[in-house]
Amino acid sequence: FSTLSSTLRTVIDILDEDDIAGKIAWALTVLFVPLLVFDMAVFLWPDPVIAGLVLVGISFTGLLEFVYGTVRGLDGVDRFFVVPNFVAEDTAQVVDVLTGCSTWGEVRERASSDQYEELLAGAGYDGEDPPGDDDPFDPNDVDGLQSAEYPMTHEVAHESYLPGDLLHRFGEIEQRFLEGPVWTIPVANGPALVAELERRGHVCVEDTAVLAREQDRFEWMS
Repeated sequence: FSTLSSTLRTVIDILDEDDIAGKIAWALTVLFVPLLVFDMAVFLWPDPVIAGLVLVGISFTGLLEFVYGTVRGLDGVDRFFVVPNFVAEDTAQVVDVLTGCSTWGEVRERASSDQYEELLAGAGYDGEDPPGDDDPFDPNDVDGLQSAEYPMTHEVAHESYLPGDLLHRFGEIEQRFLEGPVWTIPVANGPALVAELERRGHVCVEDTAVLAREQDRFEWMS
């Protein structure tokens, strides 16, 4: 799928003389309908091929959506982030669970099914012996949280999802105590990076609020 996505981006770049890439991204965004509706369409649509194409279109649209913004870190330094919207939303939701839940019942209610399974596995529970709803939830018991391995940090998302040539052009490597070497984006380079992503057909939306939630990931340690 990554090869297909790369090929599609290349074709879009070639056809970009009249901002076709922006028009395609805009059209995909306008036509986006919640995935649940199209899950139902798979069963109800008379032509399964059409339903499948619609679902592929939704997946492609999701890959094109980035959120960006400047966020002040816990060290008082401003940093620029550009990450896929689904990554930012997932990280924000996990942070909300870490900082707002005191029992496993609350975790189960507030986390998604995938997040709940990740937290269970990190805490050493298997599928045959899950914690009870009233059992206390302590983030310190979950592997990967203190080492910043889970949830995904914005810097890790940079390396995982931004095109490599743009990382080398607009980013720089910074050594971190927990994560080791990570790709960061200097604030001064942020606008040019966003402009290049949009030129390649990506949809970029400024949303510092959802990005800032990642900064609260260690609030549970206090």
